[in-house]
Amino acid sequence: MVACLWVALAMGAPSPAVAEGAPSTGDLALYQAIVEQMRAGRGYYPAAHDLMVANGYGTLSVFNWRMPLLMEAVSLLPSLLWAQVVLIGMAIGAAALAGRLCWNTGGWPLAGPVLALLVLGLAGCLPQNAILFAEIPAGVLILGSAALYGLGRPWWGAGVAALALLVRELAGIYVLVCIYRAARGRRFAELGFWLAVLLAYAGYFAWHYGQVQTHIGANDPGYSQGWLQWGGIGFWLTTASFNGVFLLLPVWVTALVLPLGVLGLLAWPGRNGAWLSLGVLAFLMFMGAVGKPFNAYWGALYTPMLTVGLGWAGFALRDLVVATRSGAR
Repeated sequence: MVACLWVALAMGAPSPAVAEGAPSTGDLALYQAIVEQMRAGRGYYPAAHDLMVANGYGTLSVFNWRMPLLMEAVSLLPSLLWAQVVLIGMAIGAAALAGRLCWNTGGWPLAGPVLALLVLGLAGCLPQNAILFAEIPAGVLILGSAALYGLGRPWWGAGVAALALLVRELAGIYVLVCIYRAARGRRFAELGFWLAVLLAYAGYFAWHYGQVQTHIGANDPGYSQGWLQWGGIGFWLTTASFNGVFLLLPVWVTALVLPLGVLGLLAWPGRNGAWLSLGVLAFLMFMGAVGKPFNAYWGALYTPMLTVGLGWAGFALRDLVVATRSGAR
């Protein structure tokens, strides 16, 4: 916590989610324009290419192109408002599952604060067009998946995690934790399911890569910086700040929330906290090395799980104080 505070006081406000060389309108305006052209009958890839180039985005790397599934789904709905309603419904469902999981282990003294904190964190689903940030619906799905696993519904949890992977490829970090969990539990049928999912996704990504290659040319722009940035604690704080209402608070608040959330997950009795903390720590390990300063919105993938840990943080601190005063091991 001291290290996070030290870095937070030195870094100032988190970087906005605007790519290098892009206009101040940012990614949401780009994604909305792509969806509007798709509604007019244009294909995703030509629309994305022309708009990205026109707005100064790099197109040479396939990882700068969003997978088309989410925007295809949104473009089929009558309006973005319908998509927003779907996202809010997903957020309510995921929060309810997480609240039920906490109620099963700690009753209302735990479930009540966790639900209140999730309302603040998942408030990021409320702004107009929030669903176009693929990380937000993927993070909601990851929270729902983790809660379903904890409630003893591993097949539902695996299915929701697979859907999160289709929405945003970075959800693959959580999928690896799910696979490890299935292997530790010797659930071979679930491992077979994940093998099928990974093979299907490999084919999907290969098709996506081929589509991207057919639309880029020799004059397409790229970025001067690579993905390996080694942002460390600074990037952890940048991503952890992208958490609903917490985004409006000073970054030093995130420097307190991040360690407390991890502490709470690690202190959760039983295996539920262990798996949730492993998911959060896997994202933090990845983002400590990979990610550009303007990728703050990646935090939406893991901050819902981190928020659940805040409910346990008070109990964890109490136990630490009691153990220190009593001299107990």
